[in-house]
Amino acid sequence: CNVHFNDLGIKITALDNAQIVYLEYFLDKQGIEGELPSTIFGINVSEFNKILSKVNVNDKLFLDIKEQNLDLIIESEYKKIFSLPHKIVEEKKLDIDLKKYSITFTKKTELLKDNFSCAKLVSYSLIFEWKNQSILIKAEGMYGKYQTNLKIKDSCELKAKFSSTHLNNMLKNAPSEKEIEIK
Repeated sequence: CNVHFNDLGIKITALDNAQIVYLEYFLDKQGIEGELPSTIFGINVSEFNKILSKVNVNDKLFLDIKEQNLDLIIESEYKKIFSLPHKIVEEKKLDIDLKKYSITFTKKTELLKDNFSCAKLVSYSLIFEWKNQSILIKAEGMYGKYQTNLKIKDSCELKAKFSSTHLNNMLKNAPSEKEIEIK
């Protein structure tokens, strides 16, 4: 994806090739020390995540943006320097209105993590069925079946299928005590 740096902060918009996961991310300048150049830098997200996995809670992460590469400098007891090549990619846009949803609800991260991981035990996909102020989450595969029902405020008749692996990955690092808004 392309990472957009400017005086407001860092913005990432990405859509995977299979059009399963769409990401909009913005880190406000207030969360960043130092100056940000006004530039766009393309990165390989998989490689970037491998490097980020080497950052510990007490480490400091510095980005040094150069013309042909992005240096990631991790400072702890010693300094680790990684360099990623510049890869501008075509930015894909999602052709739906992201401000209008049929249903919106909020649940504790811990509850969602538990349900998504239970569904993943039996199937690579799960189905959400919304009706009568509840969500039926079910999964069925060669390893068996899983089903649960969650209460929500909104009422809407809608059915959607998602990858249980992708849903689990999206919540992997989310703090369990927080709430997640699902639209």
